[in-house]
Amino acid sequence: MLVDTFNNIGHTGFRISAEVMSSIVYDFITRSELRDAVAQEQDTLSGLLDQYHEALRAAYAAEVGEPTGY
Repeated sequence: MLVDTFNNIGHTGFRISAEVMSSIVYDFITRSELRDAVAQEQDTLSGLLDQYHEALRAAYAAEVGEPTGY
């Protein structure tokens, strides 16, 4: 994998990745409906975080043990 970093395939992959990320950021910055959708999704998911943690504790209680207070 390190070798690919220094050849044409690795460089092309890095460039394409950078182009995709910059396109996403551009759309996010210039389109308010995308920012609103992201904010709504964040609010929804943050509201469900406690339920998710409880489900993980129930499912993996034997492997994880008691909560440490986090």
